[in-house]
Amino acid sequence: AANGEICLYDDVTLYQDDGYSRVKFNGYISKIVPTSGQFDNPVTRVECVDWLGFLVKTEMGIQTIASSTTANVGLTTLLTEFDRQPVATDFDTGDETFEYIFKDIAATSSMARAFHHLCWNEGGRAYSKGNGTLVFENSSARSAITTANFELDGTMTGLDIEYNTHNIYNNVTLL
Repeated sequence: AANGEICLYDDVTLYQDDGYSRVKFNGYISKIVPTSGQFDNPVTRVECVDWLGFLVKTEMGIQTIASSTTANVGLTTLLTEFDRQPVATDFDTGDETFEYIFKDIAATSSMARAFHHLCWNEGGRAYSKGNGTLVFENSSARSAITTANFELDGTMTGLDIEYNTHNIYNNVTLL
């Protein structure tokens, strides 16, 4: 910003600096917490979420009960309720055809609950890639993957599992 002007950009894109400018994260600023720096260095913490971060904060709204349809069609219908759309979508066609969808979900339920309902009943998954693409995998998507990414030899010398979120680091330093 010029002349000390403060600018707020709510869209955030982080690139991998490897010469190819690959997108590593595409999301939105959800919280900005500046500190005064009176006893420490002044720090401004910026929290960013991907598109799925809005699912919990957005109500499903009144949906027409749909019949004889698949989970991917239901997810596509729910997407029309969002002001902000994912960068792209990559949806498998659902394996299951449901007699009814949106029948047992209250209009005041969060979109996260609606997504969960559809994915749970399908046995599928919805997730956001780092580049902002919203993905829906049907129930057979991962069973079709037969090539292992790695193999274990059956021995393990030590394992520490950390459950406290304060020990999980996703820090980005901007200069």
